Amino acid sequence: MLCVAGSSVFLSYKLFSKHDKIEHKPFDMKVWVKDVLKLSVVEIQISQIHRFESQGIKLYDFSLPFTQQQSLIVTEGKVSLGYDLQRVQINENTRSIEVVLPEMTVQSIDLDFNFISETDPLLNRITPSMRNKMLADIKQQVSQSVRENYKEKIQSKDEMILKLLQKVSSKEVSIKKGDLD
Repeated sequence: MLCVAGSSVFLSYKLFSKHDKIEHKPFDMKVWVKDVLKLSVVEIQISQIHRFESQGIKLYDFSLPFTQQQSLIVTEGKVSLGYDLQRVQINENTRSIEVVLPEMTVQSIDLDFNFISETDPLLNRITPSMRNKMLADIKQQVSQSVRENYKEKIQSKDEMILKLLQKVSSKEVSIKKGDLD
């Protein structure tokens, strides 16, 4: 009797348990190697809430009920601003050094996205390409926001760079720079 009970437990385990293994097969990737010489001078911590809404399905001029899409996304991360040092020009004469800095650019945007709320109606589903567009729009908004809101911080860092260069040089150092890219 014990053998019958043991074998029935074993068979039911084999028949009704799921042992689906998820296989991960990496895709072939092409790798590009590029020399990068960049100087990040400002790193900004970002925490923002973004809301996306789209109109529902319209039939002539009438909106169908329960077809409006809506997403609420919390974004947290870091944005680094700095210079591409490959574009720096240095003009030196016997008495002074002039450093011409390129326009400051966004060096990197490292964001985490958390979908807090999402209305995804059955008749008007949110597609992966729509989500990708939302995330790309958030990155663009963050980049633009950083450029507009942190110009004073960037100027103070530029002055700090000038002071450091003047300390290490026996010549008079001046910096000319472009606007924020």
